[in-house]
Formats: sequence, structure tokens, C-alpha cells
Amino acid sequence: MATALPFAATDDHEIELAIVDLRVARAFWEGVPTGRLLARIRLDRDERDLVDLAERASGLDLASSTWDTLSARLLADVPTAFERVKRAVARHGRAASDEGPLVATDVAIAALVRVLLSATESDTSDSSPAEGAAGDVGVDSVVLRACTRLDERLGSSTSDRRATAFEACLHVAQLGASTHTTLATLQSMGEGALSAVPLYPRGDDDVPVGDRHALMLDRAAVEASSALTRELAPLALHHGALIAFVSLEPRSSQRRWEGRSVPPSSWLPADFTSLEAASRLAAALERGATTAPRTRSVILRGGDAALDSIGAEMLNVTAHPFASAVFADILGRASRERDVVRLVSYFAIAPDVAGAAHALAVCTAPELPTVLRAWLESILPADGSNAPAAAPGSDPEASASARLAQCATALAPYPHLHAVVQPLLHRTSEPPPQP
Repeated sequence: MATALPFAATDDHEIELAIVDLRVARAFWEGVPTGRLLARIRLDRDERDLVDLAERASGLDLASSTWDTLSARLLADVPTAFERVKRAVARHGRAASDEGPLVATDVAIAALVRVLLSATESDTSDSSPAEGAAGDVGVDSVVLRACTRLDERLGSSTSDRRATAFEACLHVAQLGASTHTTLATLQSMGEGALSAVPLYPRGDDDVPVGDRHALMLDRAAVEASSALTRELAPLALHHGALIAFVSLEPRSSQRRWEGRSVPPSSWLPADFTSLEAASRLAAALERGATTAPRTRSVILRGGDAALDSIGAEMLNVTAHPFASAVFADILGRASRERDVVRLVSYFAIAPDVAGAAHALAVCTAPELPTVLRAWLESILPADGSNAPAAAPGSDPEASASARLAQCATALAPYPHLHAVVQPLLHRTSEPPPQP
């Protein structure tokens, strides 16, 4: 007789095996705002949808992005819900760029949207999945029906919201590859394959078995068995907990989703000949309304006019330091001769010298080393003497000597650019810091 396993899987389900960092998953669950998780997921979707490995435009229309498509499916029919989620994600857009993308399935995204909307509106942007799952705000029935198309538990008034939201945290905390098996294979290993450590919040007994779509296995016992030797091979290099997930497929056809679209983005420039186009795009980046990958896609579609526009706006670093850094990276990759002076000028004033150095390093314009050297020499005394140290009482980092040392440190990872500054280092009043 097959062993009954404590999660809601049937013979019709495909079972996904993955290695998960449980500490990270539990940190996401209890201590990270749901809006932050969604912002990092949006960043991943935009990176994969809108640019290829060379960070060039992929050719997809912005309307084809999977983030916007899913947002439309879940929220476009309820504008108030759409705006709540949009504001929460935008609030964490800058932090998401610093922390990096997270990979998530549509089901996991829907679960996080569900608990975000369950939190009180004043806490929407900062509530964690745990706080949202405990919230008592009613979610619009239209949104619930849309979520149900991905996972029927999300629209049920009796299902435990902690199960779906915590499973979303497990999914985004996956390490490396995943593989698939069958329920029968897991059952054949018996109860000895189950971990004795509780998986769900507050202990497994507090979450009904019928609501669980994840199961923690005893990794050592499973790896010692021959039943899953082939399936575990892709996971062997990763350290973490071995989790079995019920792999869900949408229960509706694509046609039922057709006709949904999100409202047009006010930040999207229609014409880069407008003086406000680049500043509007920069403002959207700063407030988290858009992402760096999406910005790259918009600008590369805009051609030379768009590149010229952001080149001028890039130097306004006090108004939008993050957007200026994104613009510099785009201009560097474009490697146009006309942008070299602007890129070096940005390097001269950028608050993040290391990021500005990277923008120079990706530029392949042959004029760059010459222009860079000319600027470096311009900050040194014209009579050939050493650059003076900072005057007593002044900012020591503002001196020409310190600036030259900072440039050398920032350019050290890029030998072809470091070679430009290295001959000038003997003229500093103090040695450059070690990289």
C-alpha cells in the first residue's frame, strides 16, 4: 500500500524537487516587505523579457512583458487593486535594483499579490507576507477569481493563506536547478524520506494538509536511496533543504485572459525630441515606477535621439543619481564616439566612482583612453608638480591628489583603463588605497 504523504498531491500532479535555502525563505516570510519581493521579481521578469545576454533590445514590445501581462490578468479589472500593488512595488524599486532579481512562477506572484492586498492599506508597502497573510482586509472578488485561475486555493475563503504565501517564499529562495518526479516515486520511499523538521510557519500541524503544496524531505535519507538518483543529480552541488512542490498549471486557457491590459505608463516617452522625455524617464527610475532593463529597452528602441537625450540628462546627478548611473551604463554599451566626453565628464562628478568606472569599461570607443587621460591630467598642476593634498580643515577626499587615487582604485579592475591613470600616480601626494 502506498504511503500517504502530508501534502495535497495526487497522481495527476507533477512533483518538482528543488533545493531551498530555508533561512532565506523564512526571512522573506517574516521580515521582508511583500512589495520588496514583488519588485525584485519584476526586475527578473524585465531582465529576461526585455534584454538579451548582451543587454541589447530583444525586439519584444513593452506590452509583451510577462510582468505587465500577469499584472493585467490579475489586476487590470480592478483599478484600485492595481494601483495599490503598483505603488507598493514602485516604493521598493530602487532597493530591488541594489539587491538583485528573484525568480518566481506566476503562481508565486499571484500568492504574494493576494497577501499584499490582504494587509491594511497603510501597511501595504511594508507588510511582510506573514503580516499580509494574517490581515483581514477583504480582497475584491474579481481579483480572487483571477488568482483562482492560477491556484484554486487563492480564491477560497477557507484555505489557509499562510500556505500559499509561504510556498511563494520557498519558491523565490530556491538555489540552482530543479527537477521533476512523480508522487508514486516519493510514496515508494515511505515515511523515512520525510523530514522531521517542521516546514510551515508555527509548525506543520497548524496548516491543514489539504492546503499544503510543499513537503520537506530528509535529504540524507533520500540521497541514500536509489529511487531518485537521476533526479537528484542536478541538485547535488547545492546546499540546502530538499523540498517537493506540487507543480501547478493554470486551469484556464489563454483565451480567457485575452483583452486585459494595464493602463499606459506615464513615464514612457513617445518622442525623445521632447526636452522632458529623458527627465521624465529619470524620474520614473528614481521613484521605482520602472526598472533599468525596461529603461534600456525603451532607449535602444528610441535610437540616436534617445541616446542623445539621456546623455544630456545623465550629468544631472544631483537630481537623480540612480537614473544617471543607469543612463551611463546604457551610453557606455552604445560606445558612440559622440558620448565619450560625456562619459568621462560623468566619471568626474559621479557619486559612485566604481559604477562610473564600469560604464567607461564597457565602452569600446577608441577615443576613450585619450579623453580619459586628458581629464586626469587636467586635475593635476600644469607645472608638473605633484597634486597637493587637502588643505587643513577641508575635506581630504576633495583634493586633486585624493581624486586621482580614487580614480586609480575604481579603474583597477579594468587593466586597459588603469593603464591610463597608472603613469600619473607618482604625482599624488599620498599613495592610492589598495583595491
